[in-house]
Amino acid sequence: MPSYTRLPNVFAWEDGGQWYYVQDRTAAPPAAVEVRCFNDGTANVLAINKGTSGAFVRDALPWSGASRQ
Repeated sequence: MPSYTRLPNVFAWEDGGQWYYVQDRTAAPPAAVEVRCFNDGTANVLAINKGTSGAFVRDALPWSGASRQ
């Protein structure tokens, strides 16, 4: 079982099947949601909670500014 390190919350959104995240709310689109971020030693993992359901996203990319539309 991997050990997870808690990181600061980020703001994440999905665009065309790819998840992106930023730490600054003002840089995120209106649809972005605040999520918990963890690191397991190999990658960052986003924990997205939507009411009683949720998901873990492992392949999210930090937004570079060119991807968001």
